Amino acid sequence: MLAKIGRWMAAEHPDIAEPGQWTRQTCASWVAAVDRMTVGDFSQWTHSMRSQGRLGKPRTAQSTSGYLKVPRAFFRDLHEWEWIPRRFDPAHALRTPRSVRALMGPGPAGDR
Repeated sequence: MLAKIGRWMAAEHPDIAEPGQWTRQTCASWVAAVDRMTVGDFSQWTHSMRSQGRLGKPRTAQSTSGYLKVPRAFFRDLHEWEWIPRRFDPAHALRTPRSVRALMGPGPAGDR
């Protein structure tokens, strides 16, 4: 997942070279990109997706939530360990959008 975020960053925000440079605006840009992504976007290997007919199709709400959960935990840990300055709250800035949560249905409170 972090490699996929890195490929997205290189394409969309080449001026940002390290996690400490992320801001709330960068997070908002990632959340918007994740909401628009389809299967295979920013992936290194797409052969199996293509052969299964999934390439380019919409992702599930659970997958979208996972794409936000990973960087949320990553930045939370970086902040907690004081490896980067605290410029935003990962729990808020990388929260799964309400529209996506609604598609997921009832689930653990930690995902909401």
